[in-house]
Amino acid sequence: MIDRKKGKWVAAFAGLVTTLLLGGCGLGENVPADNPAVQGTASAKPLVLGYPIAGVDFIGGVAGLARELGYLDEELEKAGYAISYQGFSGAGPAVNEALAGGEIDFAVYADFPGIVLQSQGVETRLLTVTNEVMHAGIVVGPDSPIGGIADLKGKKIAFPKGTYVQKYLLQSLEAYGLGQKDVELVNMTTDAESALFTGAIDAVAHVDGFVARIAYGEAGGRIIHTTRENEDWTGSIILLARREYAEENPEAETAFLEALARAKAYAKENPEEVYALFGEKEKLSPEAVRHLHNLDDSRFDYYPLELNAKGLAKLEANMAFLLEEGLIRNDFDVAAWNR
Repeated sequence: MIDRKKGKWVAAFAGLVTTLLLGGCGLGENVPADNPAVQGTASAKPLVLGYPIAGVDFIGGVAGLARELGYLDEELEKAGYAISYQGFSGAGPAVNEALAGGEIDFAVYADFPGIVLQSQGVETRLLTVTNEVMHAGIVVGPDSPIGGIADLKGKKIAFPKGTYVQKYLLQSLEAYGLGQKDVELVNMTTDAESALFTGAIDAVAHVDGFVARIAYGEAGGRIIHTTRENEDWTGSIILLARREYAEENPEAETAFLEALARAKAYAKENPEEVYALFGEKEKLSPEAVRHLHNLDDSRFDYYPLELNAKGLAKLEANMAFLLEEGLIRNDFDVAAWNR
């Protein structure tokens, strides 16, 4: 079993990313979830890792596992750094504001807000892709007559605007012969669950953890579609740094990536323990965990920890979507983002 004394979990399920562009999300909404004073010797250099909080206090994925196992603290300490953790209830926009303002040094979050920040001229460096397959889905209430995408015509669908969920929703509708004019789309980043069960909306398109929590929770619900039907509809999670910090502290990047590699290796050797821990921290039933993580596949290949051709193509496609939808104004060289 995992030694819980090696670290504490603090963060949000990475795949739970709400609106990345809209809303006034200031640093005043940050949640300093277990963000202790920098530890270690006085000579240790500080490194602050930021992440979004949404629903549960859990980073999720390989970065969260590296923290729980103590690998992040260990590797960074060996390199002369003391890491602290900062959660943001304002999700992507608040993380972006903190990066731009120098309040944090590294960030683990969805690729959409990272693309937004870089497109705005803020100097960041893409360190790696930590998860190249972030799923999403569409869920309806337990008594809903909606059986699939085609049945959504004329229905009211809630979704978080400016996220990979929006891209997935539009792509899935198109695949079934529907367009935006055929449905009523509602940008909703909070209260979507209660709106669904009160009948204010007919369906919710959201990240996988949210969908699983509804479908396998006590109130019940039904998943009518997921990105598992087409991996091109999935999102990704990235590790981003302030470029100035990354260039001045190359040892920090090396140590951080070593910690992630150790966590991935641990997951491959102990998949059921890792899945159980994810379920506990995400407050999910065993059925929901099975839906999310597919216990028959314990390779954890979706944690690439590198910017490969697949990850690069996804980032470029997501930037193209943001441009097409008018959510960003400027593009940039994605391949150079990692240099």
